[in-house]
Amino acid sequence: MARAWERPVGTRDFFGSAMRQRNQIIHAVRNTAKTFGYGEIETPMLEYSRTFQFGLLRDDEERLFRTFDPSGHTLALRPEMTTPVARVAATLLAREPLPLRLMYAAKTYQTPTLRAKQTIEATQAGFECIGDEGLEADAR
Repeated sequence: MARAWERPVGTRDFFGSAMRQRNQIIHAVRNTAKTFGYGEIETPMLEYSRTFQFGLLRDDEERLFRTFDPSGHTLALRPEMTTPVARVAATLLAREPLPLRLMYAAKTYQTPTLRAKQTIEATQAGFECIGDEGLEADAR
């Protein structure tokens, strides 16, 4: 049985030099994003579970941390960032001129597989260029 002062397996506390290093990496990613015209986006940690049905493979979908809201809707901790960013692009930013250049750095969560002990909490940083195609768009 887990003790109240223990952190869950697969998670990590950041402080001191590890925290400074993590912040330096995220800062460098943000600066690179700004240089290439990317704006920062933040999405909720919780999404409706069905949101991920369109972006995840079946094995990945089974690794969602799920819970329920007071109305009984199934929610999930985000396992990755691309799907929530796509949701925002398709709804709140649908009328914005293309291409959309969005950058994020956020915590993600996935249950470990039975075969491998792994981190369940991670920081994912990345860029999404929506509405521009080809290798040249990816390079920008």
